[in-house]
Order: sequence, then C-alpha cells, then structure tokens
Amino acid sequence: MDFFFGFNFQRGSIVDTMGDIIVNAIGALLVSFAGYIYMKEGKKNIISRLIISFINKNPLLFRSMKQETPEEKILKLIKNGESESLEFKSTLRTNLHTNEIDKKVEYAALKTIVAYLNSKGGNLLIGVTDKGEIEGIEKDNFQSNDKLNLHFTNLLKTKIGHQYLPLINFKIINVDTKHVLKIDCEPSDKPVFLKIEGEEEFYIRNGPSSAKLSGSELVNYIE
Repeated sequence: MDFFFGFNFQRGSIVDTMGDIIVNAIGALLVSFAGYIYMKEGKKNIISRLIISFINKNPLLFRSMKQETPEEKILKLIKNGESESLEFKSTLRTNLHTNEIDKKVEYAALKTIVAYLNSKGGNLLIGVTDKGEIEGIEKDNFQSNDKLNLHFTNLLKTKIGHQYLPLINFKIINVDTKHVLKIDCEPSDKPVFLKIEGEEEFYIRNGPSSAKLSGSELVNYIE
C-alpha cells in the first residue's frame, strides 16, 4: 500500500519485516501450487521427494502421521455409527433366530451393496450388530475365510454382475479375536440392478437405509 499508493503505514520502521512477509507469501504460494499439481496428477516431483525424505529422516516429528491399522479403522467406523455411507450386518447368510442359512439375509447385504453402487458409495461391515457390537462372521459357519471369500465373490458375480467387481473391495479383518468382513463400494456411473429370482431390482441409499425404486421413480432417478 505504501509503495503503490503513497500511504505511510510502515512509518519507516518495518520495511525489512514487510519484505520478509512478502517473500514468505510468494514462497508459500509456489509450494502450494506444486502441492496442488502433485495431488491432481498423482506424480512425485522434486518437492514431494524432499518432503518424503525429510519425514523418513525425522519420524519423531511426525508421530501423528502414523497410519491406522485395519483393526483401528474398523473400530473407528463402528464408533461413528450407521449412516448413509455406513451400515452394519450381523451375518452374511445365517439367520440368528433360527441359526440356519437364510437367503433373505444374503439378500439384505446385497441390497445394501447395490444401493451404495447407485449412490455415493459406502462401507458395509458384516459381523457387527446394529448396536455396534462385534459378533464376528464366525456365526456364518464357513469352513475357512477362503471359503467365505469364494462364496461372497460368486454372490457378487451372479446377483450383481462381474463387471462391477472392480468397484467392490472386501477384506476379512481380525478385530478383538473375531473377524469382520469389511466391504468398500465405490459409486458406479451406470445403473446397477440386483438379480433376484429372475427379476431385477434397483436400490439407492436413503439416509441409513436402502430404498427400492421402480416405475416412474426409477426412470426419473436414472435420468
């Protein structure tokens, strides 16, 4: 302001300080721009390599940057509670009232996955009750985790479609001596239908639940 408009804010005493602030601002702008390019392009440049090298050489200064373990991430999700992008299911296929395999239980999990794909994505935790208590997938009585993975993959292929598998990532995680099936879904750019008994059903997320759309509602939503 003093230089361009002839004001006298500095009063001749802080010229050096103002110069330092201006240089710092320019430097911050350049580094911020480089960071933006890095985040947008996903490429490492000389600045990012220097930062990574500095972090690796000074781990004590960056304790807060320690990555969470899969178990810690699960517990954090459970603590947040169910929402539009998070839902809990006690089992994948077992009816806890009868202790028998129930297709309706599988259907409920698949319905949630389809709703996530047709909306903004989300997480489904199987082995966790509605109250956030960890029951574990052991109640589904699979012979091994590999058998569960194979069964679940076949469900996705036959009931949703193999072309959508890249949008669905799932993993069995050990939490408090029990196992939880964590399913991460990314949004699809095409409508996804759930195939049930020769018919196709369409679901979206509506708050913490999945809503079925049909008829004009379905047409309007897809448009």
